[in-house]
Amino acid sequence: MKKQILVSKLFVTMCIFDIILAFGLVINASELSLMLFIYFNIILISFKIRYRSSPDLLEPFLVFMAIYTCYCWFSGISMINKQVYSLSVMRTYFICVILGLLGFVLGYLGVFTSKNRIICKITSIKVPYTNLFKIFLAFTICLVIINYHYVFQYFNLADIKPYTETSIRGTRTAWSGALSYISEITLQLLLFTVLLRTFVRRKWSIFALFYLALVTLIAIKGGAKGEVIKVILILAIYINYYKRRLPTFKTLAVFLCLIMFITMYNHVRSTSSIVEMINLTVINVKSNPLNLIPTNGGELGGLSEILCDGIQAINTGMMTFTHGASWVNDLLVFIPSFMFNQRPLPMSEQYVKMFYPSDLLGTGRGWFILSDGYWAFGYVGVVLIMFLYGALLAIFYRHFKNNINNGAFVLVYSLVYLVLVGYATRTGFFGTIKASIMVLLPYILLFETSRIRITKKNYKQLSFKEHPNEVH
Repeated sequence: MKKQILVSKLFVTMCIFDIILAFGLVINASELSLMLFIYFNIILISFKIRYRSSPDLLEPFLVFMAIYTCYCWFSGISMINKQVYSLSVMRTYFICVILGLLGFVLGYLGVFTSKNRIICKITSIKVPYTNLFKIFLAFTICLVIINYHYVFQYFNLADIKPYTETSIRGTRTAWSGALSYISEITLQLLLFTVLLRTFVRRKWSIFALFYLALVTLIAIKGGAKGEVIKVILILAIYINYYKRRLPTFKTLAVFLCLIMFITMYNHVRSTSSIVEMINLTVINVKSNPLNLIPTNGGELGGLSEILCDGIQAINTGMMTFTHGASWVNDLLVFIPSFMFNQRPLPMSEQYVKMFYPSDLLGTGRGWFILSDGYWAFGYVGVVLIMFLYGALLAIFYRHFKNNINNGAFVLVYSLVYLVLVGYATRTGFFGTIKASIMVLLPYILLFETSRIRITKKNYKQLSFKEHPNEVH
């Protein structure tokens, strides 16, 4: 009953906002108002279709739509105010935004309503905790020994470089990507091994809390906002699925605070001193309180430029639709550089090379997920790429829900969540898939290794009640 009341309150709140939009449309019948009204009604209808009881606030469906909405509308309205692009370009941009949302909703909801046997047959994963922990511990120790210099440098609190010094990549070689990947995986597996017992036993140790706090401190000092958000997500996912559901309005308040934190954090990453960061924050807010607005932080303000530049270039004849060639290009990027040294640049880097050739190598501008579709097939491409992303995200979430009692799987889910959901809007469809595979690959290999000793006969007999050491 309480769940139904909660959904009713949320739905009523959304309906009230919808009425306000409709009233505003009557007063000011502009194209932008009409597009915002259509956009919000797609969200309203999809919410009503998807939820019959209390929604899971961390479900990718809700989280992605919230992030996508913030990026698209904050960024788009910022471009309108700056008057950088013509009205026809901005009109095309907002049509793409609406079609992108529609494609995502159709793909995501299509999976949940589908009765396809392949989609619906999602099995649970059962692995013995003892084997799993031993294998991860042994593998992690080996990686730490191999990368001892990198690990030592990472944990050296006295010599943490600010983000402005570490964000620019050096000269890339055929093996630099692979070596960088091994270093990142070492730290990620170290975090997984430390937290594995916590997620399996549902009990935090002092060491796990200390290590998580240490990782957070290093991330803050190094300007790695993504790592800070990852820690928040790990805690949120643990609480939401193993303790109690996150309260709706408090979670929304935290989400808004997180947006302001990210916005201001972009202004203070020129130093690794927390004291100096606080001082810079005070100075920035006092000099211009508008710095707290997301569009002024660089995070949400510039994403629309990527799509608008492409729209304008196609309209003026500077470039044409790739008709799928850009998709083939990004698929080739999946091949490691040491295996294919002459592989093409990803579209995100080709975009910078084409429109901002003076930018330093590695500075980057991100890549809008809608550009994946529009550059290839225009409006049709936007709907198609977002439909595919929504469907894949729904399959992954259904797989997670079927393994929600598996502590190891939930921990992996919390580690890949930021890449798969949080970064998707600004890394693109293919970039998100590639990054997710890179994160998941070592876990898949080690999970399968831990199950080698399980015979077909005793595997069927495994159950959490009979085997307390099993990850379930």
